[in-house]
Amino acid sequence: MFARMGSSGRRLFAEEVPPSLVLAHSRAALRREFAAVRMPFEEEAGEAEQSRGDEAGREARAWLADDRRKAFLADLGVGTLDQALLATLPVSFQALRLLGLAQRVLVVDEAHAYDAYTTRLLGGLLRFQAALGGSAVVLSATLPLPIRRELVRAFLCGLEQKGGSVACRGYPLVTIAARSGIEERPVAPRADLGRTIAVERLASEEAASAAVREAAAAGAAVLWIRNTVDDAIACHARLAEDGIATELFHARFAMGDRLVREEEVLRRFGKHAAPEVRRGVIVATQVVEQSLDLDFDLIVTDLAPIDCLLQRAGRLWRHPGRSRPVAAQRLLVLSPEPVDAPPGDWIAGFLPGTAAVYRDHSRLWRSARALFARGALEIPGDVRALVDEVYAEDGEVPAGLERNWYASDGERKAAEALASQNALDPDRGYRPEGVWDSDVRTPTRLGEPMITLRLARFEGGRIEPWCTDPDPRRAWALSEVQVRQARVREALLPQGCTKELVDAVRRSWGRFEAPDLFGGSPRKDLALLALVRDGLRPWRGRVRSGADKELELRYDPTRGLVFLD
Repeated sequence: MFARMGSSGRRLFAEEVPPSLVLAHSRAALRREFAAVRMPFEEEAGEAEQSRGDEAGREARAWLADDRRKAFLADLGVGTLDQALLATLPVSFQALRLLGLAQRVLVVDEAHAYDAYTTRLLGGLLRFQAALGGSAVVLSATLPLPIRRELVRAFLCGLEQKGGSVACRGYPLVTIAARSGIEERPVAPRADLGRTIAVERLASEEAASAAVREAAAAGAAVLWIRNTVDDAIACHARLAEDGIATELFHARFAMGDRLVREEEVLRRFGKHAAPEVRRGVIVATQVVEQSLDLDFDLIVTDLAPIDCLLQRAGRLWRHPGRSRPVAAQRLLVLSPEPVDAPPGDWIAGFLPGTAAVYRDHSRLWRSARALFARGALEIPGDVRALVDEVYAEDGEVPAGLERNWYASDGERKAAEALASQNALDPDRGYRPEGVWDSDVRTPTRLGEPMITLRLARFEGGRIEPWCTDPDPRRAWALSEVQVRQARVREALLPQGCTKELVDAVRRSWGRFEAPDLFGGSPRKDLALLALVRDGLRPWRGRVRSGADKELELRYDPTRGLVFLD
């Protein structure tokens, strides 16, 4: 989106007033195009400023771009929702972020994609935005009605307005909340967006592999989405054993390698991909579900909540006018049969990784039942009905899944309560009680605690970052990969690698990454994993898990980080 804004945002401003454009993201410095996209504005502004003998504009843009906390003061900005949510939490620079947002039009995309905790914080952000006179646009193709009501209610609360109902089930739909009340306005979809997608249930991974093999042999571009990284890695290995050339794309690559793989995936399967490079198979996780403009001839996917499945289906025959080696649009879903009386292990016994990722199993069951009962997706006509059926507040919960539902519902309510407790209240103002913390430690999302591993090559008595870059700090940042703390409690040193060597490297990171070496408390969420080469095999390292078990890890740029349990 930042790259798109670089080309289109200029047209929103008068020719004689070049705007400032920033990327509000914790990893912004890792994207080289950040500087490349900003440069035309800088050069254009520089010429105008020189003619006026005024360097203030150039200096102001440089000042805005050097820290993500100041990003919202720029004319145009693109970033993650997390950076905006910090404006509603008791953290450093909260007021600075809020000041910038209140004077801008806040646009939030993919609003359906957040958990209960983050959704509640988003409501708080909309309330602040309304209270301070700002505007907001919230976008989603699959937003459930209960969440739509919650977000509209939050914005109206900021306007000190009550009443009005949100009930229209038209699709597409524009819902407008303002001081004058609520207006729901159905709009006609574009004629070229209507299509029919055949939906088929696959009863085994063998059946899924066979479908992928057949489509690949026909020269199709095939996507297989797995819900966990471990499943994706295992699937990639099985397809390779069958002689099927397969790419792998997930979040457990070092950041530098992940950026390279993302560029390669876009080159082969993006909007402008040439026909001769499109054929092939990619196994991926949810990283392809949103944001990336990808187009495939066939999609195979693990079962997921219906909104996720609809997003995945959006990558199928995405760009019209292409020659396709397959006869029809097909979405193949690996899923147990949604029987009327499912057992308690209905999904856990079939896809254990999916059961761990998507905690509400009754929602998965309703998704499977609603989808397979149709046999086909009519887009856009079926979207609203499917989402409302699955996310209905009084949705059916089979007896065998009741225990899971009570547990997941309890987690959902606890997350919402925690968000309400953490968020600032515009009616209460700034008060002395409460805990204010750093904006790098206050969570904008809940989930399992993560640890960031900085991967390093250990050779010849030297520790070097896995990824190379002229800037050593950027090289170390590009070498990062995140894993669950339950799997990695600490990184262990390989033979010959001393603590003195590690401390010397960590000291070069600076006081924020290695505070214990500068008189602060140690960071338990950042560790250095020194990798050594073992013959011709991939690089390997050792860690201690949360269960105090020693594990070996392997890493290579084609598979990512692999746990050898």
